[in-house]
Amino acid sequence: MSEKLSKKQENAQRLYEQLSKAIEHHRHRKQDLELERQVKELAYFQANRLLKTYADLYRNESYRKAVLFFTDDMYGPKDYSKRDMDAKKVYPLMSRVLPAGMVGTLATVMELNTLTMQLDEEMVAQLNQLGGTDDITDASYVEAFRRCDNRAQRDYQLKLVVRVGKELERYVRMPYVSGALKLARKPAHLLGLEELQDVLERGYECYKAMGKADEFLFQIEDRESKIMDAIFSGQEKPFSIETVPLKA
Repeated sequence: MSEKLSKKQENAQRLYEQLSKAIEHHRHRKQDLELERQVKELAYFQANRLLKTYADLYRNESYRKAVLFFTDDMYGPKDYSKRDMDAKKVYPLMSRVLPAGMVGTLATVMELNTLTMQLDEEMVAQLNQLGGTDDITDASYVEAFRRCDNRAQRDYQLKLVVRVGKELERYVRMPYVSGALKLARKPAHLLGLEELQDVLERGYECYKAMGKADEFLFQIEDRESKIMDAIFSGQEKPFSIETVPLKA
């Protein structure tokens, strides 16, 4: 019993720390409107790149919602500040009511979020040395990516994406999760937490539509690893990678 409590406390602390980091990033961007604009420009480019890289998965009805969840909710140009502030607002309730594993998953989601924000800001700094973010091209993006020289962090970012995916799939299989989300909908909207609730529901629905997520997560890990290998090895067209066909 004490071990479970200790693990839950550890996950809750990790969640709080990641939420605090995310909110600091949001505050920094709100104080620097040019940075905020440039990060959005970068996010548009990255979301469009992902849609091209995973066009075959998008055409597959089983994976379409998952692709959109990644391009819109994970890497898209939306303003996530309200979502993260909402999450911190209900942090005491979440850490008390949710199982230790689910609190840990939320902490990992937020760790991915904060790491992505950090990496995006580093990319913007490099893009500014190459002419800015008003007209990002594949060539300028790749050059900025190389100049950041942070392969270890990029590998860890991809590792977090896969870990989050596997954990979310596990919760989709739990029969009580769907009912709990439905019951939470009205209170969430009354408390002004509708944005956080909507994100949770979209994430749940995309993994439910997939059934098993193994193939989807394999494709992400395989393609993004190949793209990073191509970028850091100096290939001219790193997005034109050879992909493994989807399993029938």
